[in-house]
Amino acid sequence: LINRPLNMTNRPFKIINRPLNMIERPLNMIERPLNMINRPSKITNMPLSIAKMRLKIVEMHVKIVEMHVKIVDIRVKIVERP
Repeated sequence: LINRPLNMTNRPFKIINRPLNMIERPLNMIERPLNMINRPSKITNMPLSIAKMRLKIVEMHVKIVEMHVKIVDIRVKIVERP
C-alpha cells in the first residue's frame, strides 16, 4: 500500500511584481537633431520630423499572480487475483 503525498504540494511560485526601470527615460539618440541632415547621403528621403519625436514608455507592470500546483494523494494498491 503506497499512500504518500508528493513533496511539491502547494508550493507557490515567486510572485513577480515590479515596475520596469526604464519608465520615462527618453531615448537619447532620438532627442538630438540628426547630424546628417545637411550632408547629402542616403537619409535624404527620410522626413525630418523624426528629430523632434520622443519615445516614452508609460508605466508597465508585469505581474504573475499566485500559481499553485497541487498533486493530491496517489494510492496504489495491489489486490490478490481471484
